Amino acid sequence: MPEVVRALNAREAALAGDRAAIRAYTAEALGRWSGWSEPISTALLGNWADPLYNEGWLSPGALGLFLAEASVINQQLTPI
Repeated sequence: MPEVVRALNAREAALAGDRAAIRAYTAEALGRWSGWSEPISTALLGNWADPLYNEGWLSPGALGLFLAEASVINQQLTPI
């Protein structure tokens, strides 16, 4: 399954509040430990997928935008 499809499925899980699916996506698809679940779920709800819903397509860099946003959120949530 293409990575962007897995991300969109995880986005739907985040919208539904399915924390188990987010943890599974974070660990299995992204290879990140459980501490990344919150940044990942927050970034999944961001605007990276808007072009798909508004225009019917995603740019090749959409997944990269999502992952970059997750990294920024992770840094923001990391205690000093």
